[in-house]
Amino acid sequence: LERIQNIALYKQFLAQEEKVKNKMARAGVQNPVTRELFHGTSTDVCANIYKDGFDRSHAGRNATLFGRGVYFAVQARYSHDYTSPGTNGYRTMFLAKVITGEYCQGDSSMKTAPTKTGVLKHELYDSVVNQMNNPTMFVVFKDASVYPDYVLT
Repeated sequence: LERIQNIALYKQFLAQEEKVKNKMARAGVQNPVTRELFHGTSTDVCANIYKDGFDRSHAGRNATLFGRGVYFAVQARYSHDYTSPGTNGYRTMFLAKVITGEYCQGDSSMKTAPTKTGVLKHELYDSVVNQMNNPTMFVVFKDASVYPDYVLT
């Protein structure tokens, strides 16, 4: 377990988190704004994530079942399936802070989070999920919505 410290990424994340908190407070939404979730990846990609954060332009290499964003799981065992061993034989995954905010059901056609309906129809959802009742997977479409907090080897 190694803690990542990237001040530039963390400042971007905090600014996005504050924006979402304010938006949710105005709307009277009680969901947790941020969750700690897992993301499995290949060992080669880790250095890029340390330095530049998660990049949704790489989305779709493994799955797009719930949209073309970056996927995070509630359970580490799910993310483990998306890891691959490096030259040292170890696998790597991240424990990340993810701004999930207000979410809706995802689907494979989504390239961004969908627009809300009703009074706030000019605003987008913050993330999408695999199932609305007790989601186990969250997908985000804004790179600043994630901070890679820890790497697990």
